[in-house]
Amino acid sequence: MSENKEANGVYFQIPLLAKTSQVEEILNQYPMVEAQLKEFFKSESFYSCFEDMMRFVNEHKSQFNISDADIENLRNDLFTALEFNTKVNVLSNALKNILTISGKSLKNVEDELVRFTEKGALTNFTMMYVEILKEEAKSMISSSFADYTNPRYTS
Repeated sequence: MSENKEANGVYFQIPLLAKTSQVEEILNQYPMVEAQLKEFFKSESFYSCFEDMMRFVNEHKSQFNISDADIENLRNDLFTALEFNTKVNVLSNALKNILTISGKSLKNVEDELVRFTEKGALTNFTMMYVEILKEEAKSMISSSFADYTNPRYTS
């Protein structure tokens, strides 16, 4: 049920069926990781990524058939979803490295999580994720208009 994406060596799982509580439980076992994530989610970098996503939604609201009120009502949900997806992608990338890089083991989980939660890595990571979301949305928009640009008639 999921689609794998790779961008510059970073692995994205879209969508990943995961319980928020399970992801939180794993990440909360590592205080440094938890602190870095909290700091990042309060940073200008994260807000910049979020606002970029919101600009995209506003620019394409007619294609998505949503109103300004809908966007405002969904704003907090979208913010929370971006936070959660960032956490899921940090966790999945750390696990991917542990499972695919020779010499790594579960003992390296914290090291990998810390590496993926450094501010620069999180910023690039979240920006790439937002870009993938925007490209997926553009693709959906294009495919929904495809039937109108090349009408096919059936009898």
